[in-house]
Amino acid sequence: MPTATPEIAATEVEPDVVSLVVATEPGEPLTVTARVVDGQTGAAIPQAELYARQTDEAGQYQEDTEGVPRIHGRLQTDAAGQAQFRTILPGRYPEDPTASRHIHLTVTASGYEPLERVLLFDNDPYLTAEERTFEFSVVAPMVAAAGGGWTAQIELALRPQAAARQTFELAAGAASYQVEEEFFGRAGLAGAAWFDGGFGNGRWHHRSRYGGTAN
Repeated sequence: MPTATPEIAATEVEPDVVSLVVATEPGEPLTVTARVVDGQTGAAIPQAELYARQTDEAGQYQEDTEGVPRIHGRLQTDAAGQAQFRTILPGRYPEDPTASRHIHLTVTASGYEPLERVLLFDNDPYLTAEERTFEFSVVAPMVAAAGGGWTAQIELALRPQAAARQTFELAAGAASYQVEEEFFGRAGLAGAAWFDGGFGNGRWHHRSRYGGTAN
């Protein structure tokens, strides 16, 4: 059964649903079901950790002093590789009323490379063709819920760490490896690479950390 880390504000509202917001939170209700699988075999990955963070209805993250958004939660997948959370449809950035709605997702599991994805919604009229094809995007089919609001189901595939290392070692010659070392050195990260990017028009951005071997 999906679980939420105790120190996170998320609370369990049903046996299989974890809530990131209280019942009085303004906004359209949204329930997301995520299945985490092995990218090579398709097998479910139990006990994977899913971290979700997003804006409120007004498009504000309302981050604390450590940069943690007000609406966020950490869940763990069940034996079937599923985690389900209840939240609200995130608001658009106030400075860009045509920005696509989105939720940031980070997935980690023992023996797998960490995964960063941006959850987008297929019924968003401002969702662009570029956003649909961006490598970090997961576009969820939205289904109207009987009691109001929306439901969405997505699948997140993780790469086994050994496979990722092998791919890098086979593809990287001495020259390309030196380039990677130089990049790490410039960033001052000593063996870790940060991705800090978005689309060329700057509609949204996210930052993620990948430790160990580059891929």
